[in-house]
Amino acid sequence: MLKKIATAALVLALVTLMLALAAPKMQAVVAALVQVSNTFANPVPHVDVNNEAFQPVNFRMGTAASSAAGFFQVTGITVPAGKRLIVDDVSVFGLVPDTSIITAVWVSDGNTNFLLVNPQTGDRAISSGSATYGYNRLTKVVYNAGDVMQGQIYLDSATPGQPLQSGFVLLNVYVHGHYVNVQ
Repeated sequence: MLKKIATAALVLALVTLMLALAAPKMQAVVAALVQVSNTFANPVPHVDVNNEAFQPVNFRMGTAASSAAGFFQVTGITVPAGKRLIVDDVSVFGLVPDTSIITAVWVSDGNTNFLLVNPQTGDRAISSGSATYGYNRLTKVVYNAGDVMQGQIYLDSATPGQPLQSGFVLLNVYVHGHYVNVQ
């Protein structure tokens, strides 16, 4: 029995020794079969994980009310720690009484206001007692970690000197941008 155990141990030691001696040669054979060349004509593909295109941000801020108010504030997102939000463009879609006009749309971080747009006549269409707005504006607004994005929408009477009339107001502000990593 002792002789069988000794023989098995010897066989196991020889197999281990042969594998240990053959491993570098096997690695060389595999390396010869797999060649990676990084040339201008044939570059090795890679991914930049810090590329802002991989951190898009899209969200909506909105309100719906029956109101004669001339000001609406809507709250968006809080910029997470370690990030900076770069707002690339903002789209505004609104439905207000036809006696009202949207006079300004601002975005704010709670301390600083950034005027996005003073809507133009071409941004407004009237039908069935309502005025609809739709426009998109390119912008570059930066929010730091911890900032809370807010949207501020101002309405006024379409007839100068007349008070705002009560009616249904639906306002949506769509924000498109990206995060940048901050150290």
